[in-house]
Amino acid sequence: MAAVPANDENDSRFTAGLLYDVLSVLDKRGYKRGKDSRVYAHALVELLHLTRAYEGRDVLSGQVINEGERESGDGTMTNDADSGAD
Repeated sequence: MAAVPANDENDSRFTAGLLYDVLSVLDKRGYKRGKDSRVYAHALVELLHLTRAYEGRDVLSGQVINEGERESGDGTMTNDADSGAD
């Protein structure tokens, strides 16, 4: 199993093979591929967002979101322990 990299630039797990595997699963589930080649570029970006979210990182920045922290409505991070949230 590949080590988790510090950032997306060095992530050996994020390959064309990963995109192919995900698209194959969608095909097998009955989803139809779009005819425009731009669909692949869009799918690649969304797959990057999915992998970041799956690992608990911020989707846009890739930064790790610490346990107990969440984004407030104004885009800043708050700590649930400090705010009295349960």
